[in-house]
Amino acid sequence: MYPDHVKVALVHDWLTTVGGAERVLLELHAIFPDAPIFTAAYDPVATMQEFRQAEIRTSFLQRSVVGRSSYATQIPLMPLAFARFDTRPFDLLLVSSHTAAKGVRKHARQVMICYCHTPMRWAWDLRDFYQETRVTNAAAALAARIVLRGFRRWDRGSAKKVDQFIANSETVRGRIQRFYGRDALVIWPPVDCSRFRPAVKVGEHFLIVSRLEDHKRVDLAIQAFTQLGWPLRVVGEGPQLASLRRLAGPSVTFFGRLDDERLAAEYGSARGIIFPAEEDAGLVPLEAMAAGRPVLAFRAGGATEVVLQGVTGDFFERQAIDSLMAALKTFRPESYQPATIRSHALRYDRPHFREAIVRCVDLAMGRS
Repeated sequence: MYPDHVKVALVHDWLTTVGGAERVLLELHAIFPDAPIFTAAYDPVATMQEFRQAEIRTSFLQRSVVGRSSYATQIPLMPLAFARFDTRPFDLLLVSSHTAAKGVRKHARQVMICYCHTPMRWAWDLRDFYQETRVTNAAAALAARIVLRGFRRWDRGSAKKVDQFIANSETVRGRIQRFYGRDALVIWPPVDCSRFRPAVKVGEHFLIVSRLEDHKRVDLAIQAFTQLGWPLRVVGEGPQLASLRRLAGPSVTFFGRLDDERLAAEYGSARGIIFPAEEDAGLVPLEAMAAGRPVLAFRAGGATEVVLQGVTGDFFERQAIDSLMAALKTFRPESYQPATIRSHALRYDRPHFREAIVRCVDLAMGRS
């Protein structure tokens, strides 16, 4: 808990899922338990139950019928939604954002700190990927280019209001420099290491934990394990579930979304964890390491910062089935030491995150 009378408001894109960004927000709320959370929309069933104890203030998008079925489709309206929040009573705006939350209005004498999970990937570094996979005709492609150009202009403009950026990895720090022309302090997302323990008995299966979205490249793992006939368990849900099931052979099992206790058990009992995405930070590898299990990751993004080759895991070089299969055939999870792997994860435990955030806030508010 922050030991001061500074009035703090927390701002978050949307509270409609369970992911790394929501776990970061939960830790921020633990530091500032009296701070209300301003968010575009809130679904208490779909996100973490702990937020039910918080004061949640939602935007006009909460009332949208379309918004309740798919909040992400409301992204074009989010700059307006955040600009309409009244945050005048607060001294500090602590923003958790990967989309539009930093567009919240900033008033005179307020300080804004933005914990940036990443600049909007669909508008910046993944814009070509999204257009290739989701745009179906020339007219839609032209419209998408116009919309994206406008969003990039708005995004750069909103970044100018931020007094201090925090990046969740060196990878994201580089994106902030490239897209916004700003530097950032790196504070890695917190891992609740107390949730995870090495299992007494490890199975023969591998594990993948991910939202089932196309850019997560879960399809690579499913196709590789189907061709090898090796057991793979898939934990997660998302729009790609049906198509991924069609790709999967009998050695692949889908578990959907699991509660924290069951997820921790899956981590601990897996032979190894597969991480095929190019992620911003990569909380999944750290959770796996907290359970003492090695990670086989695509060599890109945040995974390169936390996976120590030969100590906590290994890499495959290309997002291609043959590259992953070749790496799997030489990957030897039994050669890794669970205690060594877990000790590495402890560097990212929740107390370290909280201390770093408080130091950052102190500096930004002129307390140090």
